[in-house]
Amino acid sequence: MAAAIDPKRPKQNLGQHPRLARVARKKPAPVTLGDDAASVMAFYGIFERDYRERLFRDFASFCRKHDGWVITPSHQGLARVQVAEGAAPALLEKIAALKRYPVAISPNVSQHRLQFGRFIPVTELTCILWR
Repeated sequence: MAAAIDPKRPKQNLGQHPRLARVARKKPAPVTLGDDAASVMAFYGIFERDYRERLFRDFASFCRKHDGWVITPSHQGLARVQVAEGAAPALLEKIAALKRYPVAISPNVSQHRLQFGRFIPVTELTCILWR
């Protein structure tokens, strides 16, 4: 006569195997297009030309959000930005916070920009995106 086989599996005794303490791992910092250029290009798998196009596009959108106008073509590493007289210090501080990109105020005496049918005085900033 054969022994009767129980169809249910025995419950696992978790008390015999204590759980190991989890070690907190440092999460890698997200790579953004303002950090080290080589790591960004490796992260996205892009070449130098594509990196520069993205960098300029991101810089131009950043300036537009803060009431600035980029007036240089996208293939130049020295970006010139025009800012209305009152908004110049705010944008200058925000760009200067990005330590990798040096920024300076151009010493132009009087510049104006035509906007909505009137001329407004502007300050010109220069920022070096790449060399």
